[in-house]
Amino acid sequence: MKRSLVVTGLSVTIFCFFLFSGLSAAREMNVLETSEVTVLFDDRLESAARQTAALYPELVDELEESIGWRLQEPCTVALINDRTAFRSMAGMDYVAAVAVPSRRLVVVDYTRAAVRPFSFRTILKHELCHLLLHGHIDSERLPRWLDEGIAQWTSDGMAEIAMKRDRFLVPRAAVTGNIIPLRRLDRGFPRTEKGALLAYEMSKNIIDYIIREYGPETPAEILENLRRGNDIDEALQTVILVPLDELERRWHADLRGGGSWISFWAYHLYEILFVAAALLSAAAFLRYLKRRRDYSRFDDGDDGTDY
Repeated sequence: MKRSLVVTGLSVTIFCFFLFSGLSAAREMNVLETSEVTVLFDDRLESAARQTAALYPELVDELEESIGWRLQEPCTVALINDRTAFRSMAGMDYVAAVAVPSRRLVVVDYTRAAVRPFSFRTILKHELCHLLLHGHIDSERLPRWLDEGIAQWTSDGMAEIAMKRDRFLVPRAAVTGNIIPLRRLDRGFPRTEKGALLAYEMSKNIIDYIIREYGPETPAEILENLRRGNDIDEALQTVILVPLDELERRWHADLRGGGSWISFWAYHLYEILFVAAALLSAAAFLRYLKRRRDYSRFDDGDDGTDY
């Protein structure tokens, strides 16, 4: 259904962010209001703000189609055009956006989110998915890995991290024994970039595994059980007939299968070829030296007599 954008207000305000405990930042921002969303934006981002307001109902519809729930309104989206300011608000440097469900707020580092075509749309959808999930499920019952995995699933694999993705990271971690136990990711992700990237990739990977093994409707069914008040073990037991620990064991076994080893060797293919080429070159050089020594001995034994 095509909707027209009706702007009900455009003004300037001093807006205070309280994203995390003990951290706040105040800045003057422009405000664009519609009947469905409030968009706060820095100077020079009015066009992006209007794009956000126009996209919002479309993304809400798409999320409802994927999960079956409607995003509770009102919501606020803040577009920041200053990377340093965003970093001071978010408290980390490797994300391009953050969702604050308790305040119905999404904050976007527009300098990063709009770098690639369509990336802003998918990042915004990703963050709105976080608001949707927390609007229907008690945060204490929603594991962080599931929250993030579902958000990536609904936004075509896009995460809010501003780091180079590595699709071989989880298979390598499984092969080398460096994978993080899911229960350690219940309440949060590692603060280091390396650890966070692995946690993000794991969250996406396990949702992909659940869909592949149990069907595309399974994630929504698990979420519905959480909404009804079950914890994650009860929800998994109800929907796929196994608790979290057993699901994780099966997932790890799948990761350690032949496909993971293929991925591991494929990732290191260039290094393997480089080392192999170096060894072949060294062997050829040694053969060359041996031939020279052999020729030298032959020449030294020549007494000048013709036979």
